Amino acid sequence: MAFGETGEDPIFADMPDNWSTAALNKAVENQLLKGYEEGGKMLIKADNPLTRA
Repeated sequence: MAFGETGEDPIFADMPDNWSTAALNKAVENQLLKGYEEGGKMLIKADNPLTRA
């Protein structure tokens, strides 16, 4: 395990296993974050702007 890895599987296919994985997974579980489904995979698209919609 490298520095900053959590050992938790990321929900999003385009999100690496790093310090933010657990927080992102928790946000999805609490319906604060949805992501995008494309090609049968969940994506976070971290480079896209955030919206409140």
